[in-house]
Amino acid sequence: MKLNKQQQLAIKNLYNRFLNQLDNKSYKQFRKRVHPEIGYATTGIINIHEIGLTFGIEPDGYTHT
Repeated sequence: MKLNKQQQLAIKNLYNRFLNQLDNKSYKQFRKRVHPEIGYATTGIINIHEIGLTFGIEPDGYTHT
């Protein structure tokens, strides 16, 4: 999924926040987990299975579970 700058910053913040709990420490692999939300092509969804949470990343960079 193509992310804008605000979404890229939000993904980087999530990565840094949960880095110690991730199985694979690679940012590139973490970034590949982002998929578009069904019905909202500009909103990204990332499932961080290691902590059991799914985050939505809005086009303005706002993240929510």
